[in-house]
Amino acid sequence: MAPVRELASKEEWKELVESGDIILVDFAGKWCPPCQKIKPIFEELAANCTSSKLIFLRVDIDEFADLMQECGVKCMPYFQVWHDGQKLEKLIGAGESSIRDLKLMVEKYQAEK
Repeated sequence: MAPVRELASKEEWKELVESGDIILVDFAGKWCPPCQKIKPIFEELAANCTSSKLIFLRVDIDEFADLMQECGVKCMPYFQVWHDGQKLEKLIGAGESSIRDLKLMVEKYQAEK
C-alpha cells in the first residue's frame, strides 16, 4: 500500500523507531549489487503490505554511515525490524533464502496489525 520511505535525517530515524509503528529497515548502498538485486523485492513487499503500522524504510549507508555503525550493520544488504525504540530482529543478504526469510518477516509483522 505504501512506498518505501527514504530516510532523510537522523531526527526522522529517532521519530520513526520510537513511533509505535513497526519499522522494517533496509540498510543498503547504491553501489552494492546485492542491494540493488533485492531492492525491487523490498519495494514490491511494501507496495503489497496491508498493514498501516508496518513502515518500510531504506537507509543509504553512505549518507548515514554513523547510523549504520550505531545499528551494528557490518555488511549489506542488512535488514532490521524496530518497534518502540528496540531492535527486534535482523536479516542479512540477498540470496534466495534471505528473500524467502524477508517475505516471511513481512508476513509475520503484517499480521500484527
